[in-house]
Amino acid sequence: MKEIHLEQGDPDWLAWRSGRAFTDTFGVAHVALDGTRITATVGSICGGKSPFSTMHKTWQEMTGRRQREVGTFAMARGTALEPKARQEYMAIVGEEYEALCVESTATPWIAASLDGANIIRSRGVEIKCPISERIHDMAMLGQVPEYYYDQIQWQMLATDNQIQEIDFFSYAPQIGKAAPITVKLDVVRQGELLLEAMRLRVAIITDVELCGSEFEQAAKSYLVLNSRLKLLQTDVDTAKDRLKKLADGKSTQGSGVMVIVSSNDGRTSWEKVAIDLSKQLDMTQDALDQIALMHKSKPTTVTTVKEASDASAVLEELRSRQFAQGISMEIQAEKLEQPTPVW
Repeated sequence: MKEIHLEQGDPDWLAWRSGRAFTDTFGVAHVALDGTRITATVGSICGGKSPFSTMHKTWQEMTGRRQREVGTFAMARGTALEPKARQEYMAIVGEEYEALCVESTATPWIAASLDGANIIRSRGVEIKCPISERIHDMAMLGQVPEYYYDQIQWQMLATDNQIQEIDFFSYAPQIGKAAPITVKLDVVRQGELLLEAMRLRVAIITDVELCGSEFEQAAKSYLVLNSRLKLLQTDVDTAKDRLKKLADGKSTQGSGVMVIVSSNDGRTSWEKVAIDLSKQLDMTQDALDQIALMHKSKPTTVTTVKEASDASAVLEELRSRQFAQGISMEIQAEKLEQPTPVW
């Protein structure tokens, strides 16, 4: 896992979560990611068990189509009580824990802000300061709500499963004391969360609404990305042609680019050679077929993805919908300034 040194809640922390460029607490600048990071809160929503949100609502919020809920009393209360709850937890387990931001080394868009991790990074803690008696009553009975179980599994995934045990600690002394509940690694559930999170992230990057079957979603995402690729390819080809012209027929290198000019004496068409030889030797078709069979390669299966005849119509429909949603967003913005979606 990779530790990210940031103060939770500050602008650079928000930039890190959204995949934008940021500067850590040591002054080291980090470049932007190729899209948003998916943190534990969103990762758990992808499990489909959250009572607070859905993947579609989250997609709307993360693409700026819906105003996200910010600054609620419950959120402010949880933030204020977290340090005290962490101290209480450390007194129970007899070990020091610190808040920590992490992301997967192999897949940087998988990220999490841990409420606490021990010094040797072998265990973590997820702290909740619930107002709801139901949530705290469950904790006192040794039960972890499904939504928070998914959140903890995503946190482990963000550590590349270096941390394989995270305690769920519900802190609500006004209701009663609850002992920490240890949640262990569940790779099966992690795999389910990851598949849905990948689908959501592609939908955010391509700006294509989550809809229909998985195939329909993937197909529309492909059309949008392929249309962008065509525009980029045109620009790339123009830049390459200019470089070739400037090289003036000579191999040239500079500014990270190589222009290589090579020549050859022509290539032999062995298929034509074989045809001419068969005529000169007066070979029968059966003999030719036998020789061809001897040199036939093993059967292979090739899967090709390309645009269908209705691609333009589907793209136009997507663009029209995005345009209409854009107008709707402008109307809403006149009534209430929308914050930048940050996770």
